[in-house]
Amino acid sequence: MATSEEFARYIGDQLAAAGAVEIKRLFGEYGVWLEGKFVGCICDDQLFIKNTPAGRAFAPGLRLAPPYEGAGDALLVEDPEDAAFAAELLRHTWAALPAPRRKKPTQKN
Repeated sequence: MATSEEFARYIGDQLAAAGAVEIKRLFGEYGVWLEGKFVGCICDDQLFIKNTPAGRAFAPGLRLAPPYEGAGDALLVEDPEDAAFAAELLRHTWAALPAPRRKKPTQKN
């Protein structure tokens, strides 16, 4: 079951308090970026946040589950209604992740 565009927009609204959140189509589902870092995904109308020690420490009660077959475990946010909690989890996760690598400019011949 694919994620609906409406649900993805709803999650984007819920996470907006975290900062510059972007929700983008990604392999038939949606990816979640915060200030340029990939922090999670929305798959099958569920919100998954990258599994980091900081995220687990902030939300030890969240269950770990793979967002799709073959993926590693991520934190499953089963109650995205709590926007303040979800946004704070995103901030903790963002802080624990390395800065994104800069892409090398392509050279035209």
